[in-house]
Amino acid sequence: MSREDEIVALLAAHHGLPGAVVERVPLGTETDNYQATSVGLRFFVKAYRPGTDLTETAAGLEASDFARRGGCPIPALRPGRHGSLLTAAGGLAVSVWDWIEAAPATGPLAPAEGAQIGVMLARLHQRLAAYPHPGRFRPTSEPWWCRDTAPVHDLGRRILAAIDALPTPTKADLLHHERVRQRLEDLRFVPALQAGLPPDLPMQLVHCDVTRPNLLFAAGGDLAAVVDLRGRVLHPAWEVGRIAYDPLTVATSSNWRTFANSVVAAYAEHAPPAALAQLHFSARLTLLQALQTWFGLADTYLQPTTGADPDGIRYWNNRYEMSRELLQHLPTIEDELTDLLGPVTTRPTN
Repeated sequence: MSREDEIVALLAAHHGLPGAVVERVPLGTETDNYQATSVGLRFFVKAYRPGTDLTETAAGLEASDFARRGGCPIPALRPGRHGSLLTAAGGLAVSVWDWIEAAPATGPLAPAEGAQIGVMLARLHQRLAAYPHPGRFRPTSEPWWCRDTAPVHDLGRRILAAIDALPTPTKADLLHHERVRQRLEDLRFVPALQAGLPPDLPMQLVHCDVTRPNLLFAAGGDLAAVVDLRGRVLHPAWEVGRIAYDPLTVATSSNWRTFANSVVAAYAEHAPPAALAQLHFSARLTLLQALQTWFGLADTYLQPTTGADPDGIRYWNNRYEMSRELLQHLPTIEDELTDLLGPVTTRPTN
């Protein structure tokens, strides 16, 4: 029986959706996604891969539903017959969502989109701050705002060695070699960037994956939905900065600073006054994470049996260019944030 046939049977048995027509949707990095049509309606089905932590997944689904019921633009989940948001049967685990007629932006984000994103994030963070079970979500195990960068150096040197060992490196391989070498040099800035953060930045439950692919815009340009809430206890300011300094937008648009400021200004307008001080550090937190990750590149060179991931490599290259821009312009960026938000009592050092 094919995976599609398994999903058809599960939808009929557990979700009251008989005779569904199921088609694969070529999106998603951690799940296999499908469009299902039944009883004249369309649904989005996420099938979780073997090895997925289903307890953690179920917690994310519950938080998504909580946020949606609080007015956040998150698609509605269709529970299974026992009321569970996660259906597991016959070795298959799925969640079933209302279909949203919208899609991620394929190019750099614009200031008008940034304003919508900022408003959405402010409301989402306020709602998630009231979630009654935050203990179901763990803090990150890799606190890039304070950790030692020695393991990051080690992994980068392994990637360099792997590229050096290629019998016939391509132009792309040589470009990656140069960029990895530059990144290893740029890591020297991390301790000073970390020292410029105040010790008491607030943390709470956040979405943890508010990225361009997870923001769905309708044909008219309105933000229709944010999807794939993972849930982690982290700095809200980091989540604002992560999308405000979207790698593709920074790497390919001359208007990226205007876009970033539109996100922060809209967030600040709709967030509680107590949340404003942390926004001064949104670019710094984003830069610190970007400098310390090899996501998208490490698997290509250190696990070659899995094959290159073009989307992952593209993302790493965009993120590399973003980090270089933020390193170069961080004093100006943080001055602009001060102009937007007012003075901060603890001024970062450079």
